[in-house]
Amino acid sequence: MDQHLFECFQQMDAPTKRRLAYVTANFKNVFANQDLAAGLQFFEKFESFAHHRSKAHPDAIEQCAGADALALSPFMDIPHFWVSFHYGVYQFLPFRLIKQGISVCLIISRKVAPKFITYYTRALERYHPSGRLCFLMAEDPRLFFQLRQKVHEQFHPFVFADGNYGAWPAQHGNLMPVSLLGARLNVRYGYLRIAALLGLPVHLLLDESHDPQMLSPIRSSPSGELRGNNVRCILEKLYIDFSHSLWQSPYLWEAWYYLHEQAVPQRLPRRGAVVEDMIPWVNGTGYQALDCHSYEVFSISETTYRQLMTRICTE
Repeated sequence: MDQHLFECFQQMDAPTKRRLAYVTANFKNVFANQDLAAGLQFFEKFESFAHHRSKAHPDAIEQCAGADALALSPFMDIPHFWVSFHYGVYQFLPFRLIKQGISVCLIISRKVAPKFITYYTRALERYHPSGRLCFLMAEDPRLFFQLRQKVHEQFHPFVFADGNYGAWPAQHGNLMPVSLLGARLNVRYGYLRIAALLGLPVHLLLDESHDPQMLSPIRSSPSGELRGNNVRCILEKLYIDFSHSLWQSPYLWEAWYYLHEQAVPQRLPRRGAVVEDMIPWVNGTGYQALDCHSYEVFSISETTYRQLMTRICTE
C-alpha cells in the first residue's frame, strides 16, 4: 500500500475508521473491487468532495443558468415527475428548476425535513426565483391526494431515489432488487407507483459537477411513461442511466455513507479469503473488524488486529 494512504489510515480515530469500513465495503461490492488500497484512496477523495459540497454556495447556479434554461425548456408546459440521486452538488437541483420557472414539489422524509426546509427557504428569500416551491412529507398517508392537487396547480414532483428514509420502513415488501454495476441492491420504488397513478412521465435529473464552485450543466434523461405493470422496467432504467455517471465519478455519490443500511449491496460469491475483506478498528478498549463482503462486525483480539494492520500495510 502507498505509504501516504497507510499513514492516513493509522491517524484515523475509531469513528472515522468505522465510517471508512462501511463506505469501502459499499464501494468494493458495487464495483466488485478486491483492492483495499483502492478503497482507501477512494475514501479520501470521497470525504474531500463531501466536505466541499457542504460548503457550496447557491451563487454558483448563476454560472450555468443559460445551459440549464436550454436543457429544461422542453419541460415547461406540463408537470413531470423528477427523480434524482444524492450525487454531485445535488442540493441545488430543486432550486435550479425553480430558477428556470418550474414549480417544484419536493417529497422528503420528516427526519430530514427541517434541514431542507430551512436551507431552501433562506435561498428563496435571497434569490426570488420565478418558480414556486412546496414540501410534502413522504410518510404522510395523504401524500397521493396532496400531490394530485399540486400537479393540478402545475407543480412538478421531485424525489431523491436513494434517500436513507422513506414513506415506509426499508423492509423486504417495500423494496425491489435492481442491478447497479457489479452488485444487486434492494431499493425503494413507491414513488414510481405514485407517478403511474398521476400519469406523469418520469425523468432522471443529475448534477455531475466535480467542483462545487464550478457547476456542470444539468443532465436530464427521460425514463419513460409508466403504464400497467412496467414499474420494474422504469426503475431498472433509472439505475442503468445513473450507473453511467457513477462509473465515471463514484466519489460524487453521498449514499456510500449509508447504502448498507437499507440497500445492502450484494456481489458475486467471495473470491478470496475472509481476511482479505476485513477492515479493523479500535473500539474503546477492544478491537473490531468489518467483513466487507457480508457486512458482519466481529470482535477480534489484539493479535488479530495487529495481523490485519500488517496486511493492510504490506498489501
